[in-house]
Amino acid sequence: MADKVYHVLFLCTGNSARSILAESLLNTLGRGKFRGFSAGSFPKGRVHPMATELLERMNLPTEGLRSKSWDEFAAPGAPPLDFIVTVCDNAAGEICPVWPGKPLTAHWGIADPAAADGTDADKAFAFLRALKELEGRIKRLVDLPIASLDRMKQVAGCCAGAILAHAMFELPLIQSSLHAREGFAQWLAEFVATLGLLLVVLGHRRPEDVPWMVAAWIGAAYWFTSSTSFANPAISIARSLSNTFAGIAPSHVPAFILAQLLGALAAIPIARVLFAPALRPAPERPPPM
Repeated sequence: MADKVYHVLFLCTGNSARSILAESLLNTLGRGKFRGFSAGSFPKGRVHPMATELLERMNLPTEGLRSKSWDEFAAPGAPPLDFIVTVCDNAAGEICPVWPGKPLTAHWGIADPAAADGTDADKAFAFLRALKELEGRIKRLVDLPIASLDRMKQVAGCCAGAILAHAMFELPLIQSSLHAREGFAQWLAEFVATLGLLLVVLGHRRPEDVPWMVAAWIGAAYWFTSSTSFANPAISIARSLSNTFAGIAPSHVPAFILAQLLGALAAIPIARVLFAPALRPAPERPPPM
C-alpha cells in the first residue's frame, strides 16, 4: 500500500509572497511525502514578482503558483488537509473556514517581505531572508517522524478508551489482563478479521460508505470470530490493559499482532483480484492551486 502523502496548506492574508514561497519549498523538500498548497484570506490575485524571481533563481518550482482564496480549500472536492500553517500574524488571528480532514494547525510568524522598504536590493534581501527562514522550518517539518506519531496517537487513543470504559463501570482504571487468548483458532480468527476489514476498506465504491461498512464488519466479526475481532494492533495493546471479558493477556498480544499483519498482507493481492476495476487509478482531477 502506498505511503500516505501529507497535505499542508500555508495561509497568509494576501497569498502573494510568504505562503507562495512555502508552497514551492515544501513541494521540493517534501520528497513526495508532503504536498504543499497555499491560499489567502484576502488574496491579492497575483503572485509578487520578487517571489517568482527568487524561486526561479533558486531553481524552485513556480508552475501553477497563483494567489487564491482559502475558500477553495473548504469547498466540496478540495483535498483533505493534514496541516494548516499560518505564516503571518493577521491570518493567524482570523476566523478560518471549516477545513476538510480535521487538520492540525501551527503558526510560523514570518516577516512580510512585500512590506520591506528601501532599495530593490533591500527588498530582494527581505524575500531571501523569508525564504531561508521558511526553508529551515519546512526541513524540520519533513524530518518529523509523523507516521510514527500517528501510530502512537492511535495506541494512546485506544488505551484512553479502555480507561474510560473502566471508569464507566467503576472498575480500576489501570489493569493488566489475565484473559488468555492463544492457540491456532484465535490466531486464525484474527487473520480472518483483519483480512475482511482490509477488503472492506479497499473494496468500497464511495468514500462516504467506508465508516458504516467498517462498523458493520467489526460488529459482525465480533460475533463470528473466536477472538472477538481485534483486527488492529493498537486495539490489541489497549485491551491488554483490561482484565475483563474484552481483554487479552499482554504475553499473547505479539502473536495477535503477527496474525493481523499476515491478514493485512493477504488482503492486498486478494483485493487486486476482486476489486481490480475499483482499484484502477481514476483520471486525476487537478487540485486547486
